Amino acid sequence: SFNRAHYKSSYCITNLKLLFIFIFYLFYFYSVDSMVYGYPHGIKEFLIIGFGGFFGAIFRYVISNIIPAKFGLPLGTFTVNLIGSFVVGFFMYSPLNNLHPEYRFLIITGFCGALSTFSTFTYENFFLLERGYFINMIVNIFLNILGCLMAIYVGKSLSMFLLGNY
Repeated sequence: SFNRAHYKSSYCITNLKLLFIFIFYLFYFYSVDSMVYGYPHGIKEFLIIGFGGFFGAIFRYVISNIIPAKFGLPLGTFTVNLIGSFVVGFFMYSPLNNLHPEYRFLIITGFCGALSTFSTFTYENFFLLERGYFINMIVNIFLNILGCLMAIYVGKSLSMFLLGNY
């Protein structure tokens, strides 16, 4: 007889194996390309980003759990988004940004990326606004918010279709 739970677990394990193989090949070929063709990124940059991301993810977890929700709003998430946006704004507009590209990998891509992708979204919109591309900024905001809401809906629908309700 068909055991749905066993099918789901073996399906997930197979997908995890494929994901790890894909990540391995991504790292391998990306680092080989960087050595052969002189691309600026390789394993070292991945490790720097991962190191920053490790601390950003932990910081997000701690802050999100320390600050309680009030008035039905997730204030912990709001706080990490504000902190991430502040760090991106501070770093990208300071002389520290010009010291070494590895600092950007560590702080912006790694730490802030794990802390809050909203900080990157906010910086990119501020960048558009600062250069006078107001319409582009508004379009970017709406595309990101509506697109991400739709992506969540499609992901949920696909999950329910393939794996059923939980």
